[in-house]
Amino acid sequence: MPDNSVDYSITSPPYNFCLRVHSGCYTHRSSGEQRAGLKVNKYTNGLSDSLPMEDYFQWQCDCIDQMLRLTKDIVFYNIQIVTGNKSAVLRILGKYADNIKEVLIWDKCNGEPAIQGGVLNSEYELILALSKHDCKGRQFYNAQFERGTMSNVIRINKNHENQHRAAFPMLLPRTLISKFTPPIGYLRPLYWEWNYSRSLY
Repeated sequence: MPDNSVDYSITSPPYNFCLRVHSGCYTHRSSGEQRAGLKVNKYTNGLSDSLPMEDYFQWQCDCIDQMLRLTKDIVFYNIQIVTGNKSAVLRILGKYADNIKEVLIWDKCNGEPAIQGGVLNSEYELILALSKHDCKGRQFYNAQFERGTMSNVIRINKNHENQHRAAFPMLLPRTLISKFTPPIGYLRPLYWEWNYSRSLY
């Protein structure tokens, strides 16, 4: 796709959920392990969701670079920090510090139960608002909300309508589109779908 061919991009990549820590070392979660009655690998195309940390980091950077190249305005990148991506996500925040206009919080209104003792329930996810333009300030020039009426915390319940245990609610991208982009008809937003052979289509 050519440079600047879309106005906005919204994506939520796989979180590398199945890379775990055991005895101080990264390990892959067993494909036979069950959680809440669901198979650990919720994808149907063979993605293990357990890349080595460096591979996951590089994959995400490659995709973010492409999204920034293709997108005229804002890339909304939704990610939850889990054990399998924590180091990579923190590195992404540093690598793209000059491209981050704002960090929004998606408050899911109830926490995912901790997987073991001493672990906090996870009730939020990050949404990085990235741009290749000047991000020194925090102003969104196409904002569709009045001054003082929009928080950087978006409270939307998770989608519980299907078997995917971490379903992305459609209300979240709809909210981002309605609050941060001009009315439909003036732009061509692009939903990024993740192809689990580690490329985008």
